[in-house]
Amino acid sequence: AGLFRMALLQNDPQGYASNCLAIAGGDVRERLPLVQCPTLVLFGAEEQVAPLGAAHTLHHGIRGSRVEVIPAAGHLPFMEQPHAF
Repeated sequence: AGLFRMALLQNDPQGYASNCLAIAGGDVRERLPLVQCPTLVLFGAEEQVAPLGAAHTLHHGIRGSRVEVIPAAGHLPFMEQPHAF
């Protein structure tokens, strides 16, 4: 997590905060049916930043998508469980 922290700290704080607000306030649900490529929604079982409901919203909105939950992982499953990821 040290490398991730270092990369995170290199962000402009105002830019990062603005990005977080845009993500929190964004609503892409009406655009999900436009996705026409194979889609895998990965979610950490211990996720605390984005609710599991968000993964299910993506899954139900994207035809043919599937959801996989990675055990013993939170918001960063690619770092927390790289082999499962």
